[in-house]
Parts: sequence; structure tokens; C-alpha cells
Amino acid sequence: MKKIIALIGPTASGKTALSLSIAKVFNCEIINMDAYQVYQELNIGTAKTSKAEQDNIPHHLIDIISVKDNYSIYQHQKLVREKIVEISKRNKIPLLVGGTGFYLKACIYDYEFEEEKEINLYNDYTNEELYDMLKEKDEKASSFLHPNNRLKVIRALNIANSTLNKTAREAKQQHKMIYDTLILAVNKEKEELNINIRNRVYKMFENGLEEEVLKLSEDENFFNYIASKAIGYKEFIPYFKKEITLEELKENIIIHTNQFRKRQMTWIRNQFQVKWVKDFKEAQEEIIEFLK
Repeated sequence: MKKIIALIGPTASGKTALSLSIAKVFNCEIINMDAYQVYQELNIGTAKTSKAEQDNIPHHLIDIISVKDNYSIYQHQKLVREKIVEISKRNKIPLLVGGTGFYLKACIYDYEFEEEKEINLYNDYTNEELYDMLKEKDEKASSFLHPNNRLKVIRALNIANSTLNKTAREAKQQHKMIYDTLILAVNKEKEELNINIRNRVYKMFENGLEEEVLKLSEDENFFNYIASKAIGYKEFIPYFKKEITLEELKENIIIHTNQFRKRQMTWIRNQFQVKWVKDFKEAQEEIIEFLK
């Protein structure tokens, strides 16, 4: 069984800096586990690592598609597993890094997905109609979803229309890891994360976040793309309509980022068996023990 390392943690916890230190010392190549860093045009708002910051360490599955394209968990799982094989053949350790916990779990557990139909197949249906369709196809799956969570309802519908519906597919899986995996989670105090998030948002604006989103919004369809749902982008809609001020925009991004941070921590605690680490020294100790 291939050995891999995963590094997860809430936003603004220092995953990027820690991942670079780990990669240098333990001969790793980094695979992206952030749902929005796959998009080429989303840079500042996703806190994407620049080429200079990557410091010649190979990074995979960053900047691989346009914001105009849909990107599914099926695609990510397939690509990540291919990269794990490639990196292992080079006698390097795959290091999976990012804050999207569902992406990580989908890649390292025995989950099965099928290629999803295009989202625009459902454009003519309301949220309520889609939800009713799902209830008919897979009532148990519908009970776990809110009718207004359109993307997840569509995803469940696609699965329900495949050979096995969502409930049957999950029953078939053993929910076991398919790799020998060490999962490290960055442990920071809530107060420190709050400060880091506020500082990060203000730094993003200093680095040109507003200009980045203005450029993207030159495409009149941008805010209809899945990519635009990322925190740091969707909040611009009322700002561009002059319904809120610049300071209110910044505060909205900070609030939503903190809410996301809380959801990330809940997911990590409930979904994974992790080794909590505060810094590189603690991470190094865990990795050395894991690789023995």
C-alpha cells in the first residue's frame, strides 16, 4: 500500500508554509486539495501559492481549468489518484494539501463516483422541482440535503440516475482508506485564526483583489459559474450593485471566511483520524514515526 501524507486545517492556519517545509525535508510533491485553486483565473481570492513561493517544489492540480468550466469530485478523485501513482513511481512522497475535506476523503477512501452530467441540463428546473425529482429517485439521499442546495441536489440526481443510486453506492463501499496515509491537521487557537483571516482579507485587497474580480466580471456570465461561488468572489455582487460599501464588503468576506473555518474544523474532527500539529517540529516527528 502506497504511503502518502495529507496536510489539512482551517483557512489561514499556515498550511502552505508548513507544506513547503515538509516537502523540502521529506522529498515530497504537493497535490492540491483546494476546490477553487484548480481555476486558472482565481488567484488572489483563493490565496493561491505563486510560482516564486512554490520554491521549485512540484505542485499538481493548480491552474488546470478555466472558470468557465465545471469541475467535479469525480474529476478530482481521478486526477489525484493518477498523480499519486506518478509521484510514487518517482520514489517521492505524495503530499496532499488543502482545506477542502470532502475532496481529500473522496481521494483517499474507497469512494466511487461517476462522471457528472453538465449542470446546464438542469437549467430549466427550479430548486423545488429538482428536489422533488431526487426524492422520487433516492428519498434517503434527499433527506440529507436542503432543497436550495442546488449543486448538491444535482450531484445526487446524477448519481441517482447512474447504475447505483447514492444510497446503494454508499452501502456498497467499505469506507476504508486505500492508501497508507498520515493525516496531519494544523492546530491553531481560534483567536489567532480570527486575526490571521482579517489580516489575510485586507492583504488580498492590497494585492489587487478588487481589480481581479472586476476583470473576471467583464464576462457577464462570471457570477453564474461554479467558480464564482468561492468566498472572496461572490461577496462582490452587492458591492458592484452599490448596495454595500467597500468596508462592508471586506467585513462580509471576513465573516464568511470565519464561518467556513468553523465548518472546516467540524469536518476535520468528525471525518478524520488526524495527528494535530502546531508547527514543523511536531509535523516532522509524526512523519518520521510514520515512515519508519
